Parts: sequence; C-alpha cells; structure tokens
Amino acid sequence: MGICTPERLLRVAAGARGNLAYLPFYEHTAVRSFMYAAANSTVSLADAERAVEGIREILSSRYYYTNKGGRLWNLDPTYFADLDQTQPWIGWEFELGYRSRDALREAILYAYDNFEGATFDCEGDGTSAVEITFPPQELSRLSDGTLNSDMFMQWNCANHPRIGYNSGQSYVGTHLNVSTPAMRSAGSHYSMNRVSTFLVNTLRFLMYVNGRRLELLGRETLYGLCFDQGTYMELKWFRSPTTQARWDTYKRVAAAIVKCLLLSETRTTWPVNTGVSNLYEMVMEDAEPVIGVVDTTLMPANAASLSINDRGR
Repeated sequence: MGICTPERLLRVAAGARGNLAYLPFYEHTAVRSFMYAAANSTVSLADAERAVEGIREILSSRYYYTNKGGRLWNLDPTYFADLDQTQPWIGWEFELGYRSRDALREAILYAYDNFEGATFDCEGDGTSAVEITFPPQELSRLSDGTLNSDMFMQWNCANHPRIGYNSGQSYVGTHLNVSTPAMRSAGSHYSMNRVSTFLVNTLRFLMYVNGRRLELLGRETLYGLCFDQGTYMELKWFRSPTTQARWDTYKRVAAAIVKCLLLSETRTTWPVNTGVSNLYEMVMEDAEPVIGVVDTTLMPANAASLSINDRGR
C-alpha cells in the first residue's frame, strides 16, 4: 500500500490535486526519478510503483521515518472526498516501543505494506520507538472490522510480548482523532473550547471512583486532554495498548466518546461543569449517556490528578 497507492500517487502527479513536496526520501533514486518525470509530465504508473517501493526500502534498511508532514491528506487533500461526509471520522496515532530493531522493522513494514496512508515518526517508547499514524476513516468501520488502525493494532497485540513494549512513561501514549460533520462544516463558528470543556468534565466524572480511568484509558493521570486541530479534535488520553483486551476497551471508549461529542454539539451553551456523568457505564454496560454536573466533593481525597499539566483546556 505505502504512503499511498501507486495509482493515487500517479493521479497526484498527473493533476493539480495534491502536493508532491510531501513525498519523503527524495534521496532515493526511484523517488527522485519520479519527481523528475512528474515535473516533465512524463510520469507513468511504473514510475509511481518504483517510488513507493523506494520509500519502503529506506524504511526497511535505515529506520528513517516519513514524518508527520508526509500524511496522506497532505499529499492528496482530496482523500477526504472519498469518505462518507455524513459520518464522524476517527483516526488513531500509536506511540509504540519494540523489544528490538528487527521487531520495529517488522511493525513498520506490516503497516506500510497493508494500509494506505500509514506514516511514521520517531515519537515512541524505548530505544526502538515509532509513532504510527493512520488517516481518518468512517466511524462505522470501527464496528464492522474494516478500520485500518484497528486491523493493525490487532496484529500488534497478537505479537505481544515479542513485538509490544510499554514502559508506562506518562508522555508516551495513543491518541484518538475525532472529526464530526459539524466540525468540518462550521469552520470558525464551531466552538472547540465548549466541546472540549464538555469532554473534560465527562472525564472528571471518572474521578469519582479510583481506578476507572486506569480501566478505561490505561492510566489514571492522562498525558493531555483535548486539542483543537481545526477540523478535528485530538484526544491524548490513552496509554498505548499491548493486549487485545486493552485495545478492545479503547475501541468501546472511542465509540462512547463520539456519542458524547455529538451530544455536546446539540446545544450552543451548557451549564458550568456539565458533562456526561456515566461514561464508565456507557463503555462497560452499553448505557445511553446521562448529562450531569461535576461535583468535586464526591471525588476521593486521594484521587490522582486528571492530567500531568491540564494542557489543551
């Protein structure tokens, strides 16, 4: 599959639908030849196939990364047009660590070979680290088993402990990116601050019972909260999973959070400290969301802080 399919890469080169400057590893002969052919309007599918393979060779042999700038939607912004515009979209970023360079190589190549648009940078855990980011897809794919990031993580967990490594450091984790139709259409009129406050209050209800954040998110004190990324929100809540059971919980949390987020969009204002009071029951018992107001006096005196520095509020 690669950073994108050769067919997509050829379409980008043949028209004004993207930006080839985001194509990584210009130093590889095949990539450089592709760029030259594209500039001279002589590019072919064979050129694109060689470029995609050239990027793979560098990933395989030197553990170089394609970096965040090489994400699929930067290379080809029309990627979004192929998604169902009426659905929420989700994407995952996995900051991972591996027990050896060979295991790291295996994971990178598995993602590169099987899922279009997987990109790689050096944020991760330990000495054999990587962050693998998957482009957004429709929420419905989370339940029907066709979400690329889900299929990758199932593979990753199946190889634990030979593949997976997690030291538990607070700054290493998994991020959920969520985009709703309202976020994509409202532009500057969409209040990310209002929605993020609603979601943070929803997290605060978990603080009523010690251990619930650990059970749902893999950690009690989170790395970050809600980050405004323009047309989507990035939630830096999760410890990176190394078991299928943990990953299954995260998927249920993701579905519940999208439901909470959509609920938060139904009003332009909410009373102070309002959020969903039963996120835990939504995840564990498939309950419907219940609106409540956070009462800090109900939190145990020894409750861990919500995040390491409350960034993103």
